[in-house]
Amino acid sequence: KFQTNKNITSARSIFLRALKFNDCSQDLWVEYFRLEVLHVEKMLKRQELMAACDKTMVTNTKAEFLEYKTAKIVFTNALKSITIGGEVLRRFVGVASVAAKAELLTQFLFDKALSAQTRDPSVWCCLAGHVAEKDIEKALSLLRRSLTLIPTAECLLVVIQLLHSIENRLTQDLSKVVATFLPDSPFPAKTEGTVLSLGSALEMVGLDDSFPAILRQALTQFPDSKPLWLASLSNGAGLSDYESAVAALPEDSDIWREYLIFLSNSNPEKCTEMWREVMKKGFS
Repeated sequence: KFQTNKNITSARSIFLRALKFNDCSQDLWVEYFRLEVLHVEKMLKRQELMAACDKTMVTNTKAEFLEYKTAKIVFTNALKSITIGGEVLRRFVGVASVAAKAELLTQFLFDKALSAQTRDPSVWCCLAGHVAEKDIEKALSLLRRSLTLIPTAECLLVVIQLLHSIENRLTQDLSKVVATFLPDSPFPAKTEGTVLSLGSALEMVGLDDSFPAILRQALTQFPDSKPLWLASLSNGAGLSDYESAVAALPEDSDIWREYLIFLSNSNPEKCTEMWREVMKKGFS
């Protein structure tokens, strides 16, 4: 309706009817926002062609359209209907980038998104990634603020991932920059998967020696997690660590196998003793 017939009223009506039955659709909200932004751009171009005829009219029309009032209303309503995390926010920002006053409209999007999703690390990182293109120090400041507001392993993970993606803009070595973001005491995690992903991220930036402390903290949250115990045992574990793993998961053959391998290299006599214990359990 809009692209072919230039009928903004009909195009809006179609989007509103669609959203009435499917207001949880991210695609619909992004495309509705795009419609309103493109409408303003087309009107501005039209007015530029009329500039020679009536400059006063053009100036007034531009002032009204450049506020992008309808597009802002669409985004505000979208926030009430869908969760706008970093990935979806980037789509809205991409649409806003074609606006005549893209930076002002983009700032509106970030302000609104942060107000609604203050504790979403991906929103903070989306903003920091955008800011990093012009001001890397401000971007780092935003990331530090996010960790102050959201002291979780999930937030630290997305921060490290973003820092890795903007490494070419950093003025210091990546590992040194990431090290300044690591807390004195490991942050709690919501899932064991986050902890393992954090370990991979730290290894990626050359700070894998920081992972054992994070694992120890995580194991107090997830004491029965086999993946975390195995990760812990593969990160310079000592005898007490292996004994703790066996005590936590006494019926797990993989944990016992790691324990026996460790003992075979450090204490063959005890390894023989523990092997008898394994045989009693019937492990193959």
